[in-house]
Amino acid sequence: MDAYIDEDPWQQYKGFGEDKYVVSYLEGIDSELKNIIAILM
Repeated sequence: MDAYIDEDPWQQYKGFGEDKYVVSYLEGIDSELKNIIAILM
């Protein structure tokens, strides 16, 4: 595995190739939906 680069915000998504932006976006949406559901309950 390549060395971790602290300044690279996309490091954790490197394995997804060109889809890394979509995966990041969907993870953000998932996180926000969980927060909204927690507030509503």
